Amino acid sequence: MTPPPEFKRKSAIWRLIYVCASMRLAMVELFVIALSCALATVCESRFDAEVAQTWFYNAPWFFFWLGLVCMNLVCATLVRLPWRRKDVGFILTHYGVILLLTGGMVGQKFGFATDLRLHGSTTSRETQMVFAKYGAVVLNRSGNPGACRISLSMDDPEPKMILERAPMGCVKLGLFSILGKSVLLKGDTTQIFVKNYWPDFVMGTVGPSSKSDQPNNPAILVELTRPCPPPVAVCVRPFAFQVQLLRFEVPRDEGTAAPSDFRSTVRFFDPSSGETLDTVISMNNPAFFPAGFLNAALGRNCKFSQAQWNPDDLEEATFHVTHDPGWPFKWLGSLMFCLGMVRMIVK
Repeated sequence: MTPPPEFKRKSAIWRLIYVCASMRLAMVELFVIALSCALATVCESRFDAEVAQTWFYNAPWFFFWLGLVCMNLVCATLVRLPWRRKDVGFILTHYGVILLLTGGMVGQKFGFATDLRLHGSTTSRETQMVFAKYGAVVLNRSGNPGACRISLSMDDPEPKMILERAPMGCVKLGLFSILGKSVLLKGDTTQIFVKNYWPDFVMGTVGPSSKSDQPNNPAILVELTRPCPPPVAVCVRPFAFQVQLLRFEVPRDEGTAAPSDFRSTVRFFDPSSGETLDTVISMNNPAFFPAGFLNAALGRNCKFSQAQWNPDDLEEATFHVTHDPGWPFKWLGSLMFCLGMVRMIVK
């Protein structure tokens, strides 16, 4: 039942509603929010995004202030009771803004944005040329086979290969006893294969060779192989699914070495539902999982965008992952705001 005008003037509740709907209060609220966003931008440029999120966007006082703006908008529509046909545009725009702010607060509080790095190979490989005089030189690398430092010692009658890796410390192995064999140290998953040994290394026209049998410039060729970790599990309530990089491609502009695009073939797997999706993620072409219009409309999925690539390892790709449960409020609020603006313009 709509209260009469005289009841509004006498009621304490309606007097409070009129105060909360004042334009002066709205201007103060908008000024504080605009100033906070400006300060957050300066804070992010001088520090980083996490500091700005902690001090401003995720701070309780910022959510409280956005709540005050929503209260002001609601009260601004209540003071027009009883609503008439000409108020439809005004009502739609105000409640559209309320839904937009609500969606932003829900997404900020319960959503997330992070980077996810994946590797397409089942094993990581690295080849090192180790010199007794000059140390080790990495010839090629695929993935990250682990921080294993290798050196060659000629202090003893038999050359020694020295392995240094935390937490196992330093291990010395006789070179001739492991030459042409794979070595797997206890407590480590990296296989070390000593492929070749040159007492007096020299690089010829047909490749490396030994100029003499004397240890004038000893060197060894070592290959390190390590199993890659299993597919990465992404946990988003109420979903928990796995992500696996199948292939990463870098198309080039015709006649040049400049990349024209970055394409990742990714497999998603949801153990709870058994759903599997193989899709291609490229620049400006993200992927969404779990798939389906309903999951997208309700903000129940994750968005995977191509973010970075590693020029030294073309089997590695980094994705920017976002989850925004406030998305339904945002698109509904945007629709209401646009319809309201059209209604106010077109009488």
